[in-house]
Amino acid sequence: MVEVKSIIFTRNNKSFIIDIKEKPILNYNGLIISINEKQIIKYLNSLYRIINSWEHEYINNNKVDADIWTLLITYRDDSIDEYKGRNSYPYNFESLEELNYNLVDEVLNV
Repeated sequence: MVEVKSIIFTRNNKSFIIDIKEKPILNYNGLIISINEKQIIKYLNSLYRIINSWEHEYINNNKVDADIWTLLITYRDDSIDEYKGRNSYPYNFESLEELNYNLVDEVLNV
């Protein structure tokens, strides 16, 4: 399959987790759904296009209320790519959220 072991996206205590094991699963805020290899490959291809130019940290301390987000990609060799932010986002951040929602919608409507 792919070299990614897991993807964890959190934003303000809400989570989107893809755990790629023998039977890959998507955990969306506690709702656990099986996903297939085709869905994972499609998701990863889109994900890497979205984050291709991202910095690893987006921090804006000028706001009192914090909108905190993290994206962790763990690989089979246990290396990790981490992207995070506080009140600041890459220019195409909404594309990541849309990608996540589209995968949830796809697996729920199969």
